[in-house]
Amino acid sequence: MTTTGTFIGEYRAGTGGDAVIVNPASEEEVAAYRESGLADVGEAAAAARAAQPDW
Repeated sequence: MTTTGTFIGEYRAGTGGDAVIVNPASEEEVAAYRESGLADVGEAAAAARAAQPDW
């Protein structure tokens, strides 16, 4: 899953709960995104969607 984010452009859920940054806008914006906690929220939302049945 690829998600477009305000701060970093694109990121993908990686292994171990880490986000893999793809084409970041800048290192400062990536750091701000990680510190904001939005990466954790995005990962939790993706996990919740993946766990839902297809009906």
